[in-house]
Amino acid sequence: MQTQYTVVLKNDDGDLQRLAAALAAEEASLYGLSWRTEGDLGVVRFIAADEEAVERAVASMGSRAVRTPVLSVPMATRASDLGRMLKLLEQGGVRAQALYGSSDRLGSWRLVVCADRPERAEKLLGAFSETLSL
Repeated sequence: MQTQYTVVLKNDDGDLQRLAAALAAEEASLYGLSWRTEGDLGVVRFIAADEEAVERAVASMGSRAVRTPVLSVPMATRASDLGRMLKLLEQGGVRAQALYGSSDRLGSWRLVVCADRPERAEKLLGAFSETLSL
């Protein structure tokens, strides 16, 4: 499991760039990121390994980060595998709260899953990953 940090920022005045600069100043390593705006606000979710560096960077902006455990799941490019994974979670009593992902090569990608029952999701998704042919 990894840690996702969620920070609410202004959707103007370069707040996202300032957060990136603050994380860089703290030498934080990023492993995934999602940014969404709604009106005057933006929500950035990112995965980083150094909790103290993230906390210092976010505090330097006068903000705070909400920490959530997430899982990074290897996925094949078949949409049917995504549907199968979501059905498995649902049948296991797990609800996905956030999903995002990307690929740097053809044929597979990684999906970040934030779930309401992370330990249960980890077991289900571990078994699911073993069934994929990537």
